[in-house]
Amino acid sequence: MSAPTPPPITDASADGTADADGPVSDRSLRPIARVVAWLGPHRRTLLWAGLLMLLSTASSLALPQLVAYAIDTGMRGQDLDALQLAAVGYAVLALVQTVAGGGERYLLVRTGVRVITDLRDRLFAHMLRLGHAFHDRNRPGDLMARMTSDAETLSDFITWSVITTLQSLLTLVGIVVILLRQDVTLTLTAFAVVPPMAWATWRWTQATRARYARVREAVGEVSARAEESLAGIRVVKALGQEQTQKARFDAANQEQRTQDLGTDRVSAGFYPVIDVLSDVAVAVVLGLGGLRVLSGDLEPGVLVAILLYVQRFFEPVRELTTRLDSVQDASAAARRILDVLDEAPAVVDADGAEPLPAVQGHLRLDDVRFRYDTGPEVLHGIDLEVPAGTSLALVGETGAGKTTVSLLLGRFHDVTGGSITLDGHDLRDVTLESLRAQMAWVPQEVGLFRGTVRDNLRWGRPDATDEQVEDAARAVGADEVFRRLPDGYGTRLEEGGGGLSAGERQLVAFTRALLMDPAVVVLDEATASVDVATEARMQAGLAELLADRTAVLIAHRLSTVVGADQIAVVHDGRVVERGTHAELLAAGGRYARLHADQRSAEGLDVIS
Repeated sequence: MSAPTPPPITDASADGTADADGPVSDRSLRPIARVVAWLGPHRRTLLWAGLLMLLSTASSLALPQLVAYAIDTGMRGQDLDALQLAAVGYAVLALVQTVAGGGERYLLVRTGVRVITDLRDRLFAHMLRLGHAFHDRNRPGDLMARMTSDAETLSDFITWSVITTLQSLLTLVGIVVILLRQDVTLTLTAFAVVPPMAWATWRWTQATRARYARVREAVGEVSARAEESLAGIRVVKALGQEQTQKARFDAANQEQRTQDLGTDRVSAGFYPVIDVLSDVAVAVVLGLGGLRVLSGDLEPGVLVAILLYVQRFFEPVRELTTRLDSVQDASAAARRILDVLDEAPAVVDADGAEPLPAVQGHLRLDDVRFRYDTGPEVLHGIDLEVPAGTSLALVGETGAGKTTVSLLLGRFHDVTGGSITLDGHDLRDVTLESLRAQMAWVPQEVGLFRGTVRDNLRWGRPDATDEQVEDAARAVGADEVFRRLPDGYGTRLEEGGGGLSAGERQLVAFTRALLMDPAVVVLDEATASVDVATEARMQAGLAELLADRTAVLIAHRLSTVVGADQIAVVHDGRVVERGTHAELLAAGGRYARLHADQRSAEGLDVIS
């Protein structure tokens, strides 16, 4: 039976609590309790699994009774009909137990797969909503481990532990009730081992709780080390650091092995204790019960049934301790996943935010101040105005605050003081989707993804036709470049755009941006990774991209901003100079010194 589509699990909202439609929003709940709550939308499937569990458990509990009946009535009483009835009944109940148990397991597996698939979807979607600060703090490899290894651990827990634990408890209760009805003395004798068994379980739980958390962290570290090395493989090879990276990975891998072995060592010492105590209980019951059979005080069939029940009693006990093992591991995995889901996005749509209407592109920064988290203020009262269709260049030394300004324009962060408006609309009062639909971002490192060149060009406008894609490429002077690739626009790219030169990757970015037809274009060091000659060839495409659009250019290379309508020099989070290229050179201030330093570094005379 199909389960209804589950609601969002626990996506954090702006105030740090889960969305209203999520089943759990109380962060004080223990991780496993929150995981179990995710099963709520699957209650119908779980109900069927529960019914099958009851049928399977009842059949299992009845089997020893049939054995006792066969021995005492069928064999000792020389009753062939009773013996046949017991044998047939045993076979039927065993078949019922097998079929019901198989159906229960299928429903549980299906439920676990659906819950984890939904969890991965929401986890990935939530990661996409989280801002730069979160991704700066967390390594991609570790986040991947949370989506894969940690999620698989939770899947195993959900699939096998929840209802299986209930089944074990139900079996235990059923066995205790039956045993007490059969013989109170032998039952109490067998259960004398339960207190030391409970103490051993408690000690084991205390010893492994922290260990499992360290195991999950070690798994994330291994994944992060591998991802970092492979993502930067060109740098690793260029600098001859293969052995260094291998040594770092080996260290992380050894640490995971150490943590795994530490946990296994504790468990290896625990499970034999459970086995020995259960064997002691069976031996005591066998000895005392055998004496009572010899004295005529107890039927042999009843003793056999009691021995079977005692053995079966310790099976769910061992199953429960195994589930405790998985609970410890799943709890550590759940904490790592919930840490991400509980992370509130730094920038969200405000209550009542409205879509940004079509704008001309008039930007205004009024007394803009900003700090990252609780750190010191990095922008101190920035005042800038960029009329629609004009260009503003931000220049200055590294760390001056230029890129921070550009991030605020795209609302990757919100200002902590002052305001930024676009055609009079405060950026905080409009939806993020509508703002970014009218603002194209061209970074220094172009984001290219696995797929064709055409696929990558459509990233800003997925519904663009082939003709529109090619028209945009032609407009920025990239059409001929793309057609020269092995399969033209259909050339397949790997992650990161391997096989394309820096200039070709930038042309992809220009074409992608033009295809969006934005009102505002932000270029953050967009040509810094290409040489001067390639940059000169790209100027025509860049001019087409910026024509009749508001443009904000972040640049270290001052030759790229000479033609800007206005240039603002940023120093220590403040605008210290403003004007055209000629005006700033004539002023002889910081811009003029930066310009002279760059010309000197390039081996050229200082010219205007």
